Order: sequence, then C-alpha cells, then structure tokens
Amino acid sequence: MLASAPREHVEHISKELIWLINKTIVCTGGKIDPKTIRENASQARAFVSLGLDVLSSGNTEKCKALLINNWLEDIFRVGFSHAGDARHALIKSVRQYWSSDLGALITFLGSPLGNNLELFCGRVPHIADANALDGAARPVGSLSDVAEIQNCADWIHILFGSLISCGLTNWQEIFETHPKTLNMDAELFTIKTLLCTALINSDLKNKLSLAPITKAQLADFIQKHSQDTGEFEIEIYTLDDFTSKLLSKARETATVEVVINVIHSVLRLMTDEFRDFDPKDTEIDPRFIDRVLMKEA
Repeated sequence: MLASAPREHVEHISKELIWLINKTIVCTGGKIDPKTIRENASQARAFVSLGLDVLSSGNTEKCKALLINNWLEDIFRVGFSHAGDARHALIKSVRQYWSSDLGALITFLGSPLGNNLELFCGRVPHIADANALDGAARPVGSLSDVAEIQNCADWIHILFGSLISCGLTNWQEIFETHPKTLNMDAELFTIKTLLCTALINSDLKNKLSLAPITKAQLADFIQKHSQDTGEFEIEIYTLDDFTSKLLSKARETATVEVVINVIHSVLRLMTDEFRDFDPKDTEIDPRFIDRVLMKEA
C-alpha cells in the first residue's frame, strides 16, 4: 500500500507502529517477553487495519491518505472501538436468552458456534484463522471479521428465537439439570440435543416439546425413518410441521438459510447417531444415546 509513498513517511509510520505496540503492552500490563510483544504487535496491526477499513470503506487511496495524514493511534482507536461495539452487541444478544455463566453457554452451543462465541467475547475480540495450521486465532482486523461477529449474533438469535416461537423456553433449566439427571456427557449436551429431542417429539406426537424420549418412542422413530435396506435416513421434507414452525421465525428476520442449515446439521447429527441401530430393535439402551434427551426407564 505504501510502496509509492515517500521514504520519510514510511519510516515515520514504522516508528509510530512500534510506539503504539509499546503503548498497548504498557496499557495491558503485559510482561516484556517475545510472546507478549508478538501478541500486542498483532493486535496493534489488526485494529489499525480495521480502523482503516472503517474510515476508508476499503478504498486503497483513502487508506494511503489516512496513514500519511493521521496519527496511527487515532486510527487504532477507531478499529478498537468498532470491534468492541460488535462484541458488546453480541453479548447483549446472548443475554436476551441466557442469564447464567457464558462459559456454560459456550459448552451448550457446541462447535463451531460456541468456539466462535468464546473468541468473539474475549477481552480482545479474536477470530479463528483459517490459514493457521495450528488452529490459532487472530485479532479481529477487518469489516469482514466484524461481519462474522454479527453473523454469530444472528445464529444465536435464530436458534433461541426459533425455540421460543415454538413454545420451548426451559432450555437453561434443562441444560443445568438434565445432564446429571440423565447421566449424559455434558460436552455432548448442546442446543442440538434439544433440537433433536424437539424434532422427534414433533414427528411422533405432532407437538414440539423437550420431554425426554422413551425407548419405545425412539424405536418407533428409527423404524419410521429407516429405508428398506434398514439404514436410517431422514429428509427435511418429511418434517414439515417442525420445519415450518422454525421457518416462521426465520421469515421474520430474513434468515431462512440459517435455519435450514441448522436443521440440516441436526439431521446429520441424528443420522450419525442412529445409522447403526437395528430398526427392529425395540430395546434401545439409553446409555448408548448421546444426542437426545432420554428417559432411563
């Protein structure tokens, strides 16, 4: 970007960046070691980049003029503020639906949404780096990164808003009590567990409910959706009632695609869970069911 800029401008900006990195280290109270310097350098560059993105709307010539005519710290503050605003908006969205510990919500949402939420809601918002071989995250540094934070808020709104629109409001109570009551692995107990349970209840009883499924009900469900070959397979078009109720909420927020993706992910989860079960077996052991709320008896 600055290849054609006068050398003195480039040197001045480089010195400013070093000063800005040193200031972020002092402000965060970090230790002066190579790791801290790398982290703060990454943050400084990211928020300057985001600030330029915001102020220039992606125009390269405007970026050059901004770098030459403004203090880097001022540009940094714009980026830092923009990322912080997106973070606070996300947390505000979360608090509409979840009042207890955010760590529990991260577990409840599962991967990848919970992982993204954890990165976005940190003191300094981060995003998963698709180019990093070790799965490392990097500070939010562009408007497209900020859009990912907003997308996370949309997903949370759709997931919980859809459950609310279907009359399902006791997920937090279930999350806090059912894994222990039902001897479930807490890491496997996610919002998709509730959606799987609601889907089965809807399919068998024509009523959306989070009531735990009995062995007989699950056997009926597996048999109903097993092919002639005995392989379990469920298609979205067979779930008209469940899908239409979730989509009614989606239409209000123009995110039908998100809800369809959520339902498809639930169906994939169910297929993985039930594909090895014999559809003729009516004695299903709840201990082997990880992704549905099951009654022990």
